[in-house]
Amino acid sequence: MIRLAKQLTLSWVANAIVLAVVTVVLSGVKSDTVGDLIRAALLFGILNTILKPLLRLLTLPLAFITLGLIWFGVAMVMLWLTSIFIDGFSIHGFWTYVWATVIVWVVTSIVAYHCLTRVTSLLVLGFTARESIGPASVVPLARQGIGVLLAGAAIALGAAAPTALAALPFAALLVLIGMYVFAARRLGTPQLRFRRAEIAWYLREGNPYFSVVLLSTLYGRLGIIVLAALSGEAAAGVFAAAERLVVAIGTIQVMFFMALLPVVTQLWKNDRDRFAELSQRAARANLLVTLPIATLLALFAHDIVHLLYARQFADAVPVLVGIAWILVVRGISQLLTSIATATDHQRILARSKSFGLVVLVVVSLALMPRYGALGLVAASLASEISAVVLNYVMLRGQGIPTTTFPGGLRVALACLLAAALDWLLSDLAFGLRLPIVAVSGMAALWLFGAVRAHDLTYLRAILAARESSERPAGGA
Repeated sequence: MIRLAKQLTLSWVANAIVLAVVTVVLSGVKSDTVGDLIRAALLFGILNTILKPLLRLLTLPLAFITLGLIWFGVAMVMLWLTSIFIDGFSIHGFWTYVWATVIVWVVTSIVAYHCLTRVTSLLVLGFTARESIGPASVVPLARQGIGVLLAGAAIALGAAAPTALAALPFAALLVLIGMYVFAARRLGTPQLRFRRAEIAWYLREGNPYFSVVLLSTLYGRLGIIVLAALSGEAAAGVFAAAERLVVAIGTIQVMFFMALLPVVTQLWKNDRDRFAELSQRAARANLLVTLPIATLLALFAHDIVHLLYARQFADAVPVLVGIAWILVVRGISQLLTSIATATDHQRILARSKSFGLVVLVVVSLALMPRYGALGLVAASLASEISAVVLNYVMLRGQGIPTTTFPGGLRVALACLLAAALDWLLSDLAFGLRLPIVAVSGMAALWLFGAVRAHDLTYLRAILAARESSERPAGGA
């Protein structure tokens, strides 16, 4: 009974949010008062918890035949019953029911995806605490890869968009199950205990980490929310269209520094000289990757946007150019974040991110009303740079050996040479110009001595030494 009560409470809170979104978005959905909306959410949660699973079980054979569309109808029935039994909550028109069900399905899928992702992160923490690199790097990639494969398969089989969207939480569930099995074998079966004293201790000790996570979340979401409020949905759509083009690069950056963090932490504890050397090499490797990629994105932004979006998002071209340069600064920021985390200076992270957040809000309010998405790009760039500078200065003030970004001038010269070559070949078609400029840029990096293969060899040697030291005596 207690478990059912908890489930109903969580369902009520989630459905209150979902129905509030539906009421705001769709004009055909009406709620007379906030109390009516709360009562509708309560009934909707009870129906989804008790009646909906029974109807899904009864319609399971039809679900295989219709590729899950029958369950879309079951979800519509839940909304219909809610509108019948709650007087102050009403839904008018068949298509309003359809769109309301789509919104409920989408929001529910997103919430389920993020909940499952957070639970998986708790399992990954056990490996991160033991300075094990693999799970933290593989889990995000596996989750996204499985989600794309499942969604693609559903679309290829003719499934509707809401059904395909269900692939995301399903992929997150598969990764969670796999991670649970892996953690149980390597670390022992996870113990789910909820003791008030332990929870209070964890919250107290983890307060600096929670502050950093909260500020990072606000930092990543606040800009687009302010843009939509000040400049409208069109400007937000232009920024999102440009940002989606670099999301893969950002994901690779995050994976690289997640893999680097345990190594940096271990070296800070055991060997400060190698810690400083690894930081320098990681900074050089990061700059060697991000600066050329940003240059290529900036040079070919018009061609890339035209190829992927045609003329629909032509305004995304200058936005993509700006976001490309944000990637470079963000790479430096993530390196300094790894250093601050490894050296247990989360308070410095919280202060620098707070300062960056203030800069983001101030510059956004000044520029967005006039420049729209470009204003958000300028605000994001100013925010990232200010946070990086403050983080760097405070770490240096604590005596932390931070990087000086060696070899940056050589990389910059190679990128300038690639830009000059692109200008000379501007009459060539995109398909010819891109490989010529890219290959020439890589050759310039090699000739100028910016590419140093021993940096990667050094990192591999550190990883190999750490792994061999972790093996038990006599192990293979």
